[in-house]
Amino acid sequence: MKKILLISFIIVSTIVYSQIPTNGLVAYFPFNGNASDESSFNNDGLTHGCIYTVDRFGTQNSAIKLNGIEDSIVLPITQFSSIQGDFTISFWAKTNSPERMNVISSKEFPNDTTNNFEIQFNSDNLGSIDNFSLFTYWNGTGWNENKLFLGYPNRFNNNKWNHFVFRRTQDTLQFWFNKVLHKQEYCPVALGDNVPLVIAAGIERFKGVIDDIAFYSNDISDEDIISLYHVKQPYVITSPFKTDAYIQNDQALFSWTYDPLQVSDSVKLFYKLNGATSWTAITNHDNMVWSYYNMPLNAYTYGTKIELRIEDYTDASKFAEVGPFIMSDYKWEVVISNHSSIVSNGYTLTPRDGCGLLNFKGKMWLLGGWDPPYHVNEVENEVWNSEDGINWTFIDTADWTPRHISGWVVHDSSIFVVGGDPQSGGPRDVWRSEDGVNWMKLHDTIPNFVGRVMHMVSALDGYMYVLGGLSGITDLNEVWRSQDGTSWEKLPNAPWPGRGQVLNSCVQNDTTMWLLGGGRFVTYRDFNDVWKTNDGINWELVNEGAPWRPRHWHTVAFYDNKLWVINGFADTDENDVWYSADGIEWYELKNSPYLGRHAHSTTVYNNYLWMGFGILTPDLWRLKNNNPTASINEISEENKFLIYPNPSSKLIYIQNLKNIEKYTITNLEGKVLQFGTTDGQINVQNLKNGMYILNMNETSKKIIIN
Repeated sequence: MKKILLISFIIVSTIVYSQIPTNGLVAYFPFNGNASDESSFNNDGLTHGCIYTVDRFGTQNSAIKLNGIEDSIVLPITQFSSIQGDFTISFWAKTNSPERMNVISSKEFPNDTTNNFEIQFNSDNLGSIDNFSLFTYWNGTGWNENKLFLGYPNRFNNNKWNHFVFRRTQDTLQFWFNKVLHKQEYCPVALGDNVPLVIAAGIERFKGVIDDIAFYSNDISDEDIISLYHVKQPYVITSPFKTDAYIQNDQALFSWTYDPLQVSDSVKLFYKLNGATSWTAITNHDNMVWSYYNMPLNAYTYGTKIELRIEDYTDASKFAEVGPFIMSDYKWEVVISNHSSIVSNGYTLTPRDGCGLLNFKGKMWLLGGWDPPYHVNEVENEVWNSEDGINWTFIDTADWTPRHISGWVVHDSSIFVVGGDPQSGGPRDVWRSEDGVNWMKLHDTIPNFVGRVMHMVSALDGYMYVLGGLSGITDLNEVWRSQDGTSWEKLPNAPWPGRGQVLNSCVQNDTTMWLLGGGRFVTYRDFNDVWKTNDGINWELVNEGAPWRPRHWHTVAFYDNKLWVINGFADTDENDVWYSADGIEWYELKNSPYLGRHAHSTTVYNNYLWMGFGILTPDLWRLKNNNPTASINEISEENKFLIYPNPSSKLIYIQNLKNIEKYTITNLEGKVLQFGTTDGQINVQNLKNGMYILNMNETSKKIIIN
């Protein structure tokens, strides 16, 4: 009985500090399994389609999801038909759609440009070249001065919950995002028409989840806006995240924001490791009045899982927790700090965007690139190579026209170059070289192949594939393939939205081709979805919204049995690095030691993941597995087998093998080097020194040959 009473007390306490501000509230929709108005005005909503789903606190049937096609919500709020005087609209939303979306609309008919009010995501200035993450306009078309807009697209479609507030105070319309004022414009007039408000109106409807919509007939205070953000969450941890991965001797920034009306001015901080049942206080950091703590990670080795907790110093029922984040075994090291100083055969390795970087016949090869002001038309056709990434040799200028962001790929023991860029006139040619020096033109124009740029090229299971690209102003989702570069076949269009601007390819063990994000050049719409295929025909959506920001001009790779997404451009140059074993669960390797960049180059070579070049960042880095033997000798039922000796030079022996089994040995980029069957031993003496992956029984183990 005492336990029941204690639980009841905690629930009551939570309700006390979780209420939304009520002064001026005329409608409130928490979507707890219905669209009822839980203010005192009974302005109940009417849903068309829609499903109830989990909210930002993990509670089922407590938010509403709209499909972006026919779903909508009608809100007949008398006090907002039309919108007079001061007001406030607050709501939470989560979306990963980069498309233009009507979030809240007030107008009598679809083309009403006289008495209207629109809140849109990922919009534009109706025919101009400007594109915005937020576009709000009223009593007009959006071309006139009656508008409030914010920034580059893709700021809100990160598949995370965000808080939006629109407040008019003294003829000034303000936009608040996650409790911070971002933009304001003069707005003295009545807004919209004498009609109900609509969530997801017209043909460009909101796609995502929305929750806790509140309408106020007054301009609520700044403190009330902060309280709305902190409803049910007096503390919000802003770093780290569950998706973070750190290396030993790094620091994890532990930061938070809070509602000063709900909590005291001091906190307690705790941590626990590897799923421990109790929390440990962070020594000498009780009674902190600031809002961050740099947690040293010197003592934690690869694989450690860390959780953090913050709680009010005087009331432990007010808390927030995060994690577990992990300690990673990957680490960047700089190879060249400035390759502009490299000169070979009279040529300088100038800074360049969009060059091809390939692993081919025991060397890294660098092809083409965009390097104004060094070359005519700002692009070039130079060919360089290196055995170690430090010493680079200029080979020659290739026979193909200068270009960058082309389709560069290694296939059938040759380098292929497929198509080009706008600077080179968007060629549809195909070139092949068996040695990187001598080039053969296979096609001047691929038959029936519409001109395109910014396409993606991969090699998979005996075929080359061309994916997507931009043709004029059309974003393509076409898929083409060829075994030899001469005969090309158009496959059915892919189910993913048209796109391009993904540099190099991500192919897993020559069995699975991955598409990771990408963008649209003209409208600046970016994606963070994850798709895969085994044949270029049948595609599977693995992850509708990965935790990394939607982006373009990033590089992708398959390294150490993982998918990698590296840098790129969102609304700024990024320097983040993400990896995943399955495309679903992702980790960000934190605190990258280099500058943000886009249109850089990446390849896997000599058991390293290489990244560098770029017009603004003429350096070269490589990523290594900092604990190559960390997972070699783990024993569990899931692993099913043990290998020894490891490292080895001649034979590897396998324990716990019940039958004769098939096996493959791949390098870290997924290329199959050896395969066969084994009854307990494998001869590896023909493999060079290095690290490899042994795959057997649907399980993988790292092996080292020395």
